[in-house]
Amino acid sequence: MCIDLNQTAFQLANEIKRVLDSDVRIRISLNNATFFEYDSDEDAVIVAPVSLLEIEEKEKAQISSRAAYELVLMSAKTSARKFNGILLPDCFLYCVYSTLHEMGHHDYFVSSSATEFQGHVAQRESLLEFSKGKLINAIASGQDPRNSQKIFSRSYRDIPFEKIADDYARRLMPVVLSKLLVEDGPNEAK
Repeated sequence: MCIDLNQTAFQLANEIKRVLDSDVRIRISLNNATFFEYDSDEDAVIVAPVSLLEIEEKEKAQISSRAAYELVLMSAKTSARKFNGILLPDCFLYCVYSTLHEMGHHDYFVSSSATEFQGHVAQRESLLEFSKGKLINAIASGQDPRNSQKIFSRSYRDIPFEKIADDYARRLMPVVLSKLLVEDGPNEAK
């Protein structure tokens, strides 16, 4: 596979779905505020029709998203470490991992009871509100916004519901990369 950095995240998500032979529904995002999300009401992974490079650019541009981007990228690189000799651009790794993370929410949705899933969603919302409050207070008290955002991003990734999706992404990242890279051989990014 030649990694096309101008392909959209939506196109990449459909390619990931294909190599995994997954039944997950991939829907195009109509909301430019979020590049990747899972909607349990639709049981669909929703992905932006934005190029991988543009996603990287936009995520790095804002303090609020940069910390989360860096944290996800670190997890993606760790999950892809067996491919160290192959040029895998950061934006590609980030988008593969982010797609798999959202597919992890789908997997949990279809494999758990409705009560268990909703319990984790409610817990996430509660912990997220608490973490947002801490972030707002930290910034209001004069703490470094970038450092405060890093702390918030780490606490978000520690929420059990998010950990389940991250575990799914970490587990499948090497499988997906192997399948994507084997199709045409590891070529340079274009």
